[in-house]
Amino acid sequence: MLVHGKRQHGIPSGPPLSRTVTFCVLLILFNGPGCDKEKPPRIPALPVRLGSLDPLAIDHDDTNQLSHILSKFSPPGEHEGPVDATDAHLLRLFVCDPAWTDRSHIIANFLGEGYRDLPPGPGNPLFYGGRGLIGYKQLVPGPSADKPPSTPGEAHVGQYLAMLGEVGVEPSREIPLGTTLYRVRDLVADTADRFSFDQEIEWRVVALAYYQPHIQNWRTRFGKELTWAQITRELLQRIRDGQVITRSCFGTHLLYTLATLYRVDKRVKLWDSSLRRDVEACLQTTSKTLEASQRSDGSWDSSWLKGTSSEPTPLPLLERILVTGHLLEYLAILPKGLRPPDPVVSRAGHYLLNELDKLDQKILNRFICHSSHGVRAYYLTGPRTARQRVQGAF
Repeated sequence: MLVHGKRQHGIPSGPPLSRTVTFCVLLILFNGPGCDKEKPPRIPALPVRLGSLDPLAIDHDDTNQLSHILSKFSPPGEHEGPVDATDAHLLRLFVCDPAWTDRSHIIANFLGEGYRDLPPGPGNPLFYGGRGLIGYKQLVPGPSADKPPSTPGEAHVGQYLAMLGEVGVEPSREIPLGTTLYRVRDLVADTADRFSFDQEIEWRVVALAYYQPHIQNWRTRFGKELTWAQITRELLQRIRDGQVITRSCFGTHLLYTLATLYRVDKRVKLWDSSLRRDVEACLQTTSKTLEASQRSDGSWDSSWLKGTSSEPTPLPLLERILVTGHLLEYLAILPKGLRPPDPVVSRAGHYLLNELDKLDQKILNRFICHSSHGVRAYYLTGPRTARQRVQGAF
């Protein structure tokens, strides 16, 4: 093709057939069999769905407490203090509650669609941080000289994006971050590109599992080739190394991430049969460990992986609430056959709901990570009528 008398891109002019042959020859030389080369897979229109979940064992009296506890949570965007991970936790909780029918309104508020003209910061829950991660923590000055700076943003790397996947936000959805519009798919691609085992990986893996499980391997900006098998083996190793007390939320996110991948693998094949058996063996072993390490009151604490209860040691209440709630959420997405026996699950639920019911409303909302995960577990696994309004992930 000639442009102003010059050849474009070094491809000679000539009849259409000769140009096609020349183009294919060039592609073969530089890219291998170029005419047959597949295009990179595209992110699907919706995040993957995990399918129906088996109900958690729960006492009849505990079901009444669920509604009372939920009434103490502030709706997303209405809690006190700067916008931070609290909103993300409330988002994934409230979209599971049948009382909240306006799911789209909750999501729109969280995505900051009323803040298009505001700069990134405490007025907008989401922003694109210097490390390219959505909602990454940033320092915001306190309201007065005697108030210390705060750090709104996600509590864990990749958490916001994972939670958008959990509630079914489309990859094409636009998110205003300051004065710039991004699409969710851009943030997914950036998360995959920046993935590194040197950082906390759990929530980033959950995000990628929801949005691009069909992409079996990719190369990061650091030159690292990644596959789902590599990521899964890393998760298994981190669970088996026994150092959960040094991991975020005492290692419970590792279990939740592995269980999420197990569910996704049922929809989109991530593993071969050998790796799938390894994962199932790990999940079964963990259930036996949880049965052995449960305290007499039904709770778990930071020593949950040791396989023995730490009864003599007085442990902080909030620590036990955090670990027990996170583990219940993990058990909620496991198939019933991989969970501990029903009495173990029932005791844990009874303990958690009793303690949350007694907490002051301000404490409940201030320690949202501690309080919301276990409540969400029951809404996810409740009657079908309680889930049918959640059109996304479940």
